[in-house]
Amino acid sequence: MIMQKQNLASVYRLSFRTLFFLLVSLLLSTLSWGQRVTRQISKEIVVPADVVVKTRGPEEIYFTGNGTINVWQEDGKQKLSAKERSPVIYEFDQHMEVQSWEENKVKQVVEVTVACPSPDETEALLDALAVSLQLNRVNEVTIGCELNIDRFMIENGWLKPDKNTIELDDGRVFNIVYLSLSSKLFIPKQATFKLKSEWTSIGMSDHIGPVNINMHGGTFKANRLADLKANFSSTQLEISHLKRGDLQLQAIRGSLGTVERLELSSSISTIEIGKVDTLIAENLLSDNIQLGEAGRLQLDDARFAELGIRSLTQSANLNGRNTNLSLTGGEFHELTMDNELAVVDVQLNSKVCYLLEVVANAPEKITLPAGIKLLEQNGQRKIYRIGTGDTPRTLKLNCQGCEIKIE
Repeated sequence: MIMQKQNLASVYRLSFRTLFFLLVSLLLSTLSWGQRVTRQISKEIVVPADVVVKTRGPEEIYFTGNGTINVWQEDGKQKLSAKERSPVIYEFDQHMEVQSWEENKVKQVVEVTVACPSPDETEALLDALAVSLQLNRVNEVTIGCELNIDRFMIENGWLKPDKNTIELDDGRVFNIVYLSLSSKLFIPKQATFKLKSEWTSIGMSDHIGPVNINMHGGTFKANRLADLKANFSSTQLEISHLKRGDLQLQAIRGSLGTVERLELSSSISTIEIGKVDTLIAENLLSDNIQLGEAGRLQLDDARFAELGIRSLTQSANLNGRNTNLSLTGGEFHELTMDNELAVVDVQLNSKVCYLLEVVANAPEKITLPAGIKLLEQNGQRKIYRIGTGDTPRTLKLNCQGCEIKIE
């Protein structure tokens, strides 16, 4: 009887130890399941000084779904979950910073954070990811940030558990608990940079080589660029300092700080420019352009536009229809306008002499300052002298059906 009790106690102790080790093993496996690991996937190559760097910016992974997929934007990232209130599976940082450096190297870095059901699977997936950099015979570097990922697949339903997988280009499939991507690019300062991108955010600064951008949606922020040629559509634009620019804009909201020379073609856009030495604009349609200080301004074929100038320091030649002008100051020496069906409001310097020539068919809509002197009249054409001085400035307004106010 005593032996039976001792044997039974031993069995209990063994069962307790077994249960304890099972619980510990289960706890450890639970802690390791879905554990996130972060790694920088990068590649760099030596390039010649006159290299051309071509990229599509941060590469979003192509994904397919069978079931419920919830996608939203938050903090500059695209986020995805299998269901509305389930944990985030995928985060894609839509911003890529392009950094110019002194080295004759191109380096692409993609920071990947990934979690698979097991640590071994997580490490195997990270080991399989790679950045593509290729230098061809004409000194062009083409960058690919797809990381060898072919697609991200999501499956869920009422009667089956969620299944989230990544399939690589080589056909291997990995189960995924979480994945996030963010990228950064390093290029030589003198390199030619070409970007074609959609719905991403790009940042650049201190680049002396040519920059060529074709971008739809997203955001472009830059500072101290030497030469920018770009086509922006539905993009948020912010450039602090630009030496030379050739911009084609459509449905843009943006600001430019200081620009030395800018060629502009635009439609349905709102642009603020702090200071521009030379602005040559054409084919403006339904734009709102506000200039802080402008030196020389040439505007051709502007329609249904709004143009505001706080200070004009040299000259302006404006041609358009239904284009309103507001000029509030400046020591300009010549302003000519050929317009119709618009509102023109010009504030002059009271200490400067002007020769004002007005050609208009609606004199009742013209307001002129007191003390003005009529020098010549020929039909709709009238020439006035405003102020005193030996060297008058030139102000010519040919504006049919316009409301004109000179102060």
